[in-house]
Amino acid sequence: MSSISINRTRTLALVAAALIALIAVVSRQWSSTGVDGTPVNAKLDAASSANTYLLTCLGQPIARPSEVALACADANADLKAVDWKNWGGDRAQGTATFEENDCTPTCADGSFHSYPVTVVATNRAVKGGTAQYRSIELHFTGTAPASAPGGSATFDLDNRDGNPETP
Repeated sequence: MSSISINRTRTLALVAAALIALIAVVSRQWSSTGVDGTPVNAKLDAASSANTYLLTCLGQPIARPSEVALACADANADLKAVDWKNWGGDRAQGTATFEENDCTPTCADGSFHSYPVTVVATNRAVKGGTAQYRSIELHFTGTAPASAPGGSATFDLDNRDGNPETP
């Protein structure tokens, strides 16, 4: 065998080894474990209930808030007297009063109406080193407003325009 064939074979072997290593690194990043090998769920578990938050409209983290603004721009929808039954797991659950402005004839002249709800904070994810709930589900226990057809509504806490998400 000539030295050119040996060098070519060696080069191909090195390239193949490098590709295999690259694939291993990329697949680890896209799997259920982090780059450091820690399972993603373990990272969420490590972010205990003591440091699981909802973000205020100003981006401040708060644990177990007793009030939650769902419409940051105009305060036309919010939760009052939130009583969290559990907090810190994949889902936090509680009860509250949902208050919504009917904006009739305009939002400035509208009336607020109150509705009892069961609250479920969901979409828990680690962001900035802390666990945060990213969505709130409301389940109306009595009459529901027109904005909650079917008796429930989900609010994206990253986009608090006061309008429930549409399925």
